Amino acid sequence: MSKWKNINIPFGPIYAWAPGMKEGDSFSKRDLNKPGTLIELKNGKQYLIGDINVMRGVCDDCVAFESSTIVKRYKVLTDVEIKKSRKAAS
Repeated sequence: MSKWKNINIPFGPIYAWAPGMKEGDSFSKRDLNKPGTLIELKNGKQYLIGDINVMRGVCDDCVAFESSTIVKRYKVLTDVEIKKSRKAAS
């Protein structure tokens, strides 16, 4: 069973021009946005990367998250956990 890792950083890169944000660290900049990674956002919702995709989208040309969306925690799932997660979501 995979364990959650607390992180509390924005999903995407934040640039100095974004209101109230400073350029810096992000979930995707750390290259953690890989298929098979379950993320929990600050609002409590969970998403399985791979079902959305590594570009933050739900299709090849759209975006599911703003760069400023805070990823509270994440865990890399095993194949068995991924299958259970997909079955529970359907």
